[in-house]
Amino acid sequence: MDSGIRDTYEITGFFYENEGVKCRKYLDIKKKEATINTPDLMVIMMNPGGSEPLSGLDDERKPTPTKPDKTQDQIMRVMESKGFTYARILNLSDIRETKSAEFYKKLAPKKETPWHCIFSEQRSGELDKLFVKDTICIVAWGVNYKLRGLVCAAVTFLKKHKIKCFGNNKTDTNFHYHPLPRSKDAQDHWVKSICEKLSKNLHEELCS
Repeated sequence: MDSGIRDTYEITGFFYENEGVKCRKYLDIKKKEATINTPDLMVIMMNPGGSEPLSGLDDERKPTPTKPDKTQDQIMRVMESKGFTYARILNLSDIRETKSAEFYKKLAPKKETPWHCIFSEQRSGELDKLFVKDTICIVAWGVNYKLRGLVCAAVTFLKKHKIKCFGNNKTDTNFHYHPLPRSKDAQDHWVKSICEKLSKNLHEELCS
């Protein structure tokens, strides 16, 4: 993590439980001195990982101060480099699970998009309130094929609203590499690549 970068931002999340499942609806990363009230950057990732409410209460159902994780540090590095003030993170799934293998087990193929996906039709009202459509979006939800149903729901929304998306995609797919690969070099490369694409306005063309 860049030394002290977390001290620059105020981080809040909306945590809730549904039938005993710990979830997070969204996470906001905002510069402490910022005066804007609307995100100037949207980010879509796989699912909430290691961040947690500082209060220790998992069902507050309101924005609450949040401890970030290393993945969010990567987003802060992009924000710092490119001058973004306020980022909002949504996920393909709201389920809080730090172990990817355990998360994938909960994604058995279903005909309908599950309740924990904010891109599902039954949650369109929530999504419309949270997603700022006239800004750009970093897509970084990973490349595991088990995500295909959730990815399809997100891509349908992004294409419908013609959102400019920036990511490091797996060639000719709608799968985009996660911000936190295992090695430090790969993590630095992810940040550098995203920043270069933002500078050159090289957004991703989402597949049909």
